[in-house]
Amino acid sequence: MAADRDPPASTVHAELTALVEEMQRLEREGRLDEAARERLQARSDAILRRSEEETEAILAHARDQMRSLEAGSMSWWQWAFVALFIGVVVGAVAHVQEGGFFFVRADAYRAAMPWMFGLLTLAFGTLLLVSERWTNAARATWRNPVLRWGFFFPATAMVISLALVVSPLGWAAMFTRALGDGVHAREGRLLSLHDGSSSSKICRQKGEFLHAGQTANLCLDGRVTGALPKPGDTVLLDGWQTALGFYVGRIARR
Repeated sequence: MAADRDPPASTVHAELTALVEEMQRLEREGRLDEAARERLQARSDAILRRSEEETEAILAHARDQMRSLEAGSMSWWQWAFVALFIGVVVGAVAHVQEGGFFFVRADAYRAAMPWMFGLLTLAFGTLLLVSERWTNAARATWRNPVLRWGFFFPATAMVISLALVVSPLGWAAMFTRALGDGVHAREGRLLSLHDGSSSSKICRQKGEFLHAGQTANLCLDGRVTGALPKPGDTVLLDGWQTALGFYVGRIARR
C-alpha cells in the first residue's frame, strides 16, 4: 500500500553541492568555457526537475498517510466495544470492592458461574487464537510460542471471562446502592466469620450471612455498629432494596 511506503530520500542538495564545486574547480583551472557552462546548466535543470518530482512524491506520501489515518479511525461498533470493555471492568472492580450485596437468585447464579466461566473462556480463547491482529501483536511481545500459546492466551481468556461473570454483580450492587429504596431492621443471621489480612486495603474481615433464604459474604469493615456479632447471632440489616437485590449498609446485633 502507498501509505506504508517511506517518502523517497532526497539527493538534490548533494548533487547541487557537487555541481557548484565542479563549476568552481573548472573556473580555477581556466576550463569554464561555453560548452562547460551549457553542460553544467543542463545538469542543473535536470536536478531541479528531479527535485520537483521528489517534492510531489513527498506530498503524495503525506496525502496517503492522512487517508490511512482517516480509514483507521474507530467505527461506532469499535467505540461500543471499548465502552462495553470499560463497563465490564468497572463492574468487576465494583464487585470486589463493594462486598455488601445480596443478589437476587444469588445461589442459582453462583451455581451457574462455573459453567458460564468455562464456556466464556473457551469462546474467548478461540477468538484470541483465530484473531490474526491479536496473534501478531502477542507474537511481538511473547516470542516464546510455549509461553504464548500455553500461558498468555489462556490466561487472557480466563481474566476476560471472570470479569464478565462477576461484572453484573458489581453493577447490580452499585445500582441498588445509588437508586434503591431505604430499608431498616431486616433480620438476618451470621453463619460464619472470615478473618482477612490486616494489610488488606479492600476488606479485613468478612462474614457469611443468611437473609431471606439467600446467602452472601459481606465485608464487615465500616458496616458493624456496636458489638461484633458472633456466628449464629441474629442481626439487623439496614440498607437499600431494588428488584436486583439488597445492599447492606449497616449490620447490628439484635
